[in-house]
Amino acid sequence: MGFLDFIKKKKDAQVLVKEKPKVEIKEEAPSSADEGFNYLYESDDWHAFYLKMRETVSERPCLCITGKCPDKLRSNFGLKWVHIIWVTSIETKTPAICVSPERIEFELTQSVLNYMRNNTGCAVFVDDIEYLTAVTDFTRVMDFLKSIADTSAYTNSSVIVHISPGFFSSMEHSLLQSTFDRTLKLEKTDMRLGTVQTYLIARMPYPKLVNVINGFGEHGRKLIISLTYPEKLKPYFGTEHDFYFMTNTDQQVPTIRPFATDTDFIVAIKRYIEGGGKCVVIDGLECVFSSIDFKRFLTFIKDITDMSARDNFKLLCVFNEGVAKKEEQIAVRQRFDYHVTG
Repeated sequence: MGFLDFIKKKKDAQVLVKEKPKVEIKEEAPSSADEGFNYLYESDDWHAFYLKMRETVSERPCLCITGKCPDKLRSNFGLKWVHIIWVTSIETKTPAICVSPERIEFELTQSVLNYMRNNTGCAVFVDDIEYLTAVTDFTRVMDFLKSIADTSAYTNSSVIVHISPGFFSSMEHSLLQSTFDRTLKLEKTDMRLGTVQTYLIARMPYPKLVNVINGFGEHGRKLIISLTYPEKLKPYFGTEHDFYFMTNTDQQVPTIRPFATDTDFIVAIKRYIEGGGKCVVIDGLECVFSSIDFKRFLTFIKDITDMSARDNFKLLCVFNEGVAKKEEQIAVRQRFDYHVTG
């Protein structure tokens, strides 16, 4: 082979090397059903979390820790075969497994750990971390999450937690992320629940507000607790309803004190429900909010939304969110099925 032939062959080889196709490597996020991995899902739309759970139900045993009524979750999301622990403070009528939020270190933690040990390879879904944080504290919630995340390692299970990131401080958010193998975003859904019982309604001009209440509420006699004097409401709603004036002063009409969330409000709602009532309207949550601390306020909201699910009545609450901080707004919104904006 001559010198020119050698040069030509070398150039041909260089061309072949240059034309070698590039291989593009893409990292794929592991499925939430992958055994032995723990996931933190971030989304302001809690519906998306339960849709994600539905994808996992047919693959492995599933346990869900939630502040939402189990019957409604099973009905709306097809979670018939999911074991659900309902974190609630009310007395329940169903055989659901219920745990008080104050029992997070004992009953709740032990119930989850026992399930994981008895169901190797299971998936444990945890929702309403914001509520648990607000009514207990962040340290107690982190201890709970760390305990079950550590147990997942030797039971080959997965812990899958949903949070609304805007609720937590940057330090708390970082601590949460460090507890899990992956942090993933969940896209907002346009899903409307098949069964909607609780509505959070933004403050709006009264004629429009009345139309919203009448549109979403049940027909017939309502329980209406309002900052507005009853005689002013009757031209809008009619006279057949049970009216309570929200005030701290003595009046000639039935009253409810804004701070009396454990007594006046609950007694009035129970009396109305025992009489066959099916629609409770509370117009003026901002007055309640300003009368008590946030822990008591959120506990009150949780109790009445849980009562709505247990006793099967509609609950419509009007709230001027401007009185609350961003993280408080997030925690309150999570308690309702549907949020009506102005």
